[in-house]
Amino acid sequence: MMSSLPANATDHESPAVEDNDNANMNQKTNKKQRRGEGAVKLPSGCRRRKEVSLYKVMEPDFIAEDRWMPAVLLSVKKNELSRGVSLFARPSVGHSKFSYGSNDPKYDRIMLLGCLSSGTCFAVLCATAKRSGLVLKSMSDNKLSIGQAVALLEPRFTGKSLGRDYSLPILDVRKPFEPYLNSEIPAREFVPPEEPGTRFFWLHEAKIRVVNAVMMKGTCGGYLCDGQGLRIGEKSCSCCLYTRAHPSYVLQVDVTVFDEEGDSEIFAMDNFSSWNLTRMFVPTISQASKLEDFMNDHEKRMRTCIKAIVKYVNDHGGWDVGGWMRRGMQVDATEKEKRTGEEVSSESVSPHIIHLYPTIKVPKEALEVMSFHVEVLKVS
Repeated sequence: MMSSLPANATDHESPAVEDNDNANMNQKTNKKQRRGEGAVKLPSGCRRRKEVSLYKVMEPDFIAEDRWMPAVLLSVKKNELSRGVSLFARPSVGHSKFSYGSNDPKYDRIMLLGCLSSGTCFAVLCATAKRSGLVLKSMSDNKLSIGQAVALLEPRFTGKSLGRDYSLPILDVRKPFEPYLNSEIPAREFVPPEEPGTRFFWLHEAKIRVVNAVMMKGTCGGYLCDGQGLRIGEKSCSCCLYTRAHPSYVLQVDVTVFDEEGDSEIFAMDNFSSWNLTRMFVPTISQASKLEDFMNDHEKRMRTCIKAIVKYVNDHGGWDVGGWMRRGMQVDATEKEKRTGEEVSSESVSPHIIHLYPTIKVPKEALEVMSFHVEVLKVS
């Protein structure tokens, strides 16, 4: 590291510079303590100069060979009713309007992702269950979960979108995703879209409040879904296809997110669940655990432990809070009597938290003292 010393000075003669160096070293140490600590590791076969953004991929003359794009996996949705999707196609030469497609193609799963460099959301459609299995198995083998960064190898833009004006472009990816072990996902402010569309957010050092914590039986024990609950209309887990990897019980909590100072509420989400968060609050949970271990007086003690950990993290660096939100379309109430009503932007925007974890890694010794420990009774 170069120091800003005068030409006739030395490190020994400049204690102020030495203090600055120590401060810089401490700052680097704190960054290494963030979740995903360590240097950035590129996916196998990827080179830094071959990295591209979503905007580059969407250029008409883009050549995908050997290119890759870092993104965060936001959601995986299963097509349980075997429905098709209506797509908007790229305007043809001489035309400015997007053409509206029919309910084709059919798909097995739709994956929502966010480009790390541009902050723009896009979708990847897996047309068949076989294709979904290939992609999901690769992610399960690498123990990836919703809310983690992945690398899309040789992505191609199909010229189609799930919304007008490329509001949610669709990319074609023929190779499985690879883990992108970045030190941290870049911060993205929580700014709901004014027009219909999907946007993701990623807050660092936020303060939170957690209430109404209850242990419940989760929908899946795989790594990929991270124990997150089903959304409205879903009947089963959308992402995991393979054997259980951890206990099926998961904490469900109501979360309120504040700014870094803890003064202004940004948004709230009820019924958030996460296996990674559960393991942090209850590190001794295991396959032998029962719901009875977390009820009545046990639940009261567990909630006390959770509040202690939340306060500790709030006071020591805050939380990384990541997720996505969508503003949809609705028919204008004044037009409902007509056969074809005018579509307007929906007033409500419901944020979905997909990642909630301390910005700076909590020392193991501190967690050992504050966390809730389950005592499993052995039958002799």
